This record gives sequence, C-alpha cells and structure tokens, in this order.
Amino acid sequence: MKTTNLSVDENLQLNLENKGKLLARITARTYGSRIENLIVGFIPYPSNEPIFFPEMTNFHIGPDRIALNFIKSPQKEITQRTVKIATEIRKIESILKVEKDILLNWQYEEIRKYLDNRTLNNAQKLKMRKELSEQFYFENDSLMYKPSEQDYGFYSHGNLYAVTSNFLCLCRFISPITGRVEFSLELPQYLIETLPDA
Repeated sequence: MKTTNLSVDENLQLNLENKGKLLARITARTYGSRIENLIVGFIPYPSNEPIFFPEMTNFHIGPDRIALNFIKSPQKEITQRTVKIATEIRKIESILKVEKDILLNWQYEEIRKYLDNRTLNNAQKLKMRKELSEQFYFENDSLMYKPSEQDYGFYSHGNLYAVTSNFLCLCRFISPITGRVEFSLELPQYLIETLPDA
C-alpha cells in the first residue's frame, strides 16, 4: 500500500526545487484524487517571451516524443510542436555552448541564424546579441548560454536536450470508469508523490 503526503511542500515542483532533480517512473496523485498516476516523463516548454502555453487536452504520444499544440500569446496563435519526453530533470548551473540538439527556451529563429552561419562578423554578432536574451553571449566564435537560477536541464536517454524552467508531467493511469490505460498532462505543482508505507 502507498501513502500520500498531502503537504503542499511535497508537490513535484517543490520537490524539484528542494532536491535539484526529478526522475520519471515515480507515482503521484493530484490533490483530492485517489487515482494513482505513473509519471512517464516530463514535457519542457519555453519560459521566454513570446509565451507559448501547451494545450493539455489534445496531444499524441509516440515512443519517446509527444506532439501537442501550443498557444502563442498575446497573438493567440496555435502552433504544433513535437517534443522529446524527458525522463530526468536536473538543476543546471554550468555555461552551455549552443548546439543544434539543445533547445534553449526555444528561441529557434535567432539561434538557427547562428547555427546555419557560424562565421559572423562583429556587426552581425552585435545584431544577433540584441535579438537574444541577456543570457546569451559570444565567446570567440561560439555562442554561449548562461543558465538562470530558474533553469533546469531536461534529459532523454541521459542526454541534455532542453533548458527551461517550465514543464508538464506526462501521467499514465487506469481510468476508474473504463478500466483502460489513459494518459494526461498535469502541472507539477498539482501532483504529490506517493510513497510506500514504512
């Protein structure tokens, strides 16, 4: 039998902040619910402007990725993105070299300009630097990223692939109505880890 600590201090968001890491394959419940969820993984989304917020009720799951719609504010535009499912989140403090396979708050357009043409003159570097947040800077000819205090690294198969402060939890559970396996996306601050009885 498993017990749930209903203290607000035990939600997954605060667990991550207190411990500096969070792993998939744990079980958790939402506040006031008896349904036990297996946390399959974590879905990062950007914390920079413009704001992208994921639609939590319309998604398609693959072996290690999820396709879902994001609402872009303030325009309210909807765009679909396919995102890797992270199995581990860790506090990240070291400066990162910007590479194609790491999503840094999803500033795709500006970063792609650099990755597609790494030989930039000083004027181009200055222009690009103005387009990016203050966490980006050039070191020689390499674009670097200095994580903020709120940034976490998202890992899939042991490899870092995203850095942001926002994420959803992908949950698997047995529906009490149909008896079938179903999936949901939940905010980490509304999930409480369930622990075995001592």
